Amino acid sequence: MQSDHRIRKRHWSRRRATRVRTAAVQAWPYRRVPRSRTVTDPPDAKPGPPARQSLRLAALVFVQYGLLASDIRFVANANYLGVALVNICIAVNTWYLTKGIIDARGALDRVCFVAGGTAGALLAVLLT
Repeated sequence: MQSDHRIRKRHWSRRRATRVRTAAVQAWPYRRVPRSRTVTDPPDAKPGPPARQSLRLAALVFVQYGLLASDIRFVANANYLGVALVNICIAVNTWYLTKGIIDARGALDRVCFVAGGTAGALLAVLLT
C-alpha cells in the first residue's frame, strides 16, 4: 500500500497540471468562432427536382471512377501526357462532385452516389 505522502503528492501534481493547462488555454490569443451555415446555391435559385440532382451526382461519380481507373492505367504504362490530361479532368470533376456532395440531402442521393461509383469502376475496368 502506498503511503499518504505519495498519494497526496501525485494528486497535487494532477491539480497543478490542470491549472497549467487551463492557464495556457486562457492565454491563447485565438478564440474559436463558430462557422455560419453557408449555402452553395444563390438565394434566388429554385431547387431542381430531387431525381435530377441525384442522377447528376451519380453521373459525376461514374465519371470520377472511370477517370481514376484510366489514370492508374496511364501511370502503369508510363504515359505522361495521358496522366497529365486525366489528372486535369479529375481535378475539374472533383470540384463539381464536391459541390454535388454538399448539396446532397436525401437517401436517394446516397444510393445514386454508391451506384454511380460502382458502375463507373466496373465499366472503367472493363474498358481499360
